[in-house]
Amino acid sequence: MNLLFEIARNYYEDDKHKGINELGAINDTKTT
Repeated sequence: MNLLFEIARNYYEDDKHKGINELGAINDTKTT
């Protein structure tokens, strides 16, 4: 159970970072 929680948390953190990177890319294209 704890292992599943760790995997889910790692997946969520990874997904969040991807989302932030995508937002950053969108912001970069807007400014140029």
